[in-house]
Amino acid sequence: MQVHERFVGLRLLDALAVAAHRVAQRDDRAARDRVVLDGRVLLRVSLCGQHARIVGDAHAGGEHPRAALACVAVSTAAHPLELRLLRCTVRGCGAPLELAAHALVCARGHAFDRARAGHVNLLQPQDRRAPEPGDSSAALLARERWFERGRAAALVAALAARGAASASGAWLDLCCGTGAFTRALAPRGPAFGLDLAAFAIERAAKRDPARAWLVANADRGLPFVDGALERVLAVQARLPERELARVVAPGGRVIAVLPGARDQLELRERVLADARPLEHAERTRALFGAGWRVAHEEQLEARVACDRAALADALALAYRGQRASETARLAGVDELVVTQAWHVLELERC
Repeated sequence: MQVHERFVGLRLLDALAVAAHRVAQRDDRAARDRVVLDGRVLLRVSLCGQHARIVGDAHAGGEHPRAALACVAVSTAAHPLELRLLRCTVRGCGAPLELAAHALVCARGHAFDRARAGHVNLLQPQDRRAPEPGDSSAALLARERWFERGRAAALVAALAARGAASASGAWLDLCCGTGAFTRALAPRGPAFGLDLAAFAIERAAKRDPARAWLVANADRGLPFVDGALERVLAVQARLPERELARVVAPGGRVIAVLPGARDQLELRERVLADARPLEHAERTRALFGAGWRVAHEEQLEARVACDRAALADALALAYRGQRASETARLAGVDELVVTQAWHVLELERC
C-alpha cells in the first residue's frame, strides 16, 4: 500500500480525511492505508462498515501524541469540499479553506458562498472584467453536444484504459467545461471540476452534485493546497505548469490531451486553406521539464461524418467560424468527414 508522503505539510485531520476516502473507495473491504507526516507513520486507516477506523500504529517507531486517537471514526461520505484541499484565492492569502454552513471560509475571514446548485465561485474582481469570462456559452454547449453524441468515444475509451479514472486520491478535471469528461471518467473518490466559465460550472453542478465544481482562473493560480492532487485530466486545456508542480503530489500524474497533428484536417483545409500538421506535443514536453517525466504517450485518431449542424459545432470547438468569411466557405457543404486526432501525454511528478 502506498504511503501517504503526499500529506507532508497538511494538517493531520486533512490527511486523515483523504486517507479515509482512499480506503472507502477500494473494492477490497479489508483495505488498509497509512498516514505519514514528516516521514513518520502516525496512524493506520482501515475500513469499518461505512466509516474509516483510525488506529494508532504500534510500529510508528516511537510515541506520538496523536497516536492516542485509538478509535476515531471519520465519515467516508464527505463531499470533496469538506476535505480541506482548497485554498483561498484572495491575492496574498492562500490559507486553507474550510466548508462552514453554505460557504468556504479561511482563517483570515475570506468567504466564498456555495451557490444553490452546489458549486463555488472563487474568482476575484480582476478575473471578472470580461462580461462572460472563459469560453462562450455557445462554444461550451457545442462541446457538450459533440461529446454526448459519441464523437469523443475513442478518446474516453483510451483514457479509461490508461487508468485516468482509477485515482484513489483527489482528482481534477482542469478546464472541465460543462463536465462531460468529469462525469465519464472521474473516480468514486474526491473529484473536482474547474473552469473559468461560470455558466459551464453551474450547468455541471446541477447534473452531478456529488462532485466539487469550482469557478476559478487557473492562469492566476490553482485553488488547491500543496500536494493535494493525485491525478489531473486536462483535455485541450491551458497548462499552468508551475501551479501543477505545486499541487500535484509526488507520484501524481497530469494527463494532457493535446490536438493531434491531423486534428480537424479537412475542416482546416476548407475554412483556412491550411493543411499543415499541428504541433503541440513538443512545446508541452518542453514546458514540463525538471521534476516531471513522460510516463506514457500515444496518438489517437477517429473519423467522424458531420452534417451541417455537426460542422457548426466542430467550428465552435476549434474557436473558428467567428468570421463571416470562414462560415461562408462551408455554406455549400452538407456533409464532411472530419478527422479527430489527439495526442495524449501522461506526465508523472517526480
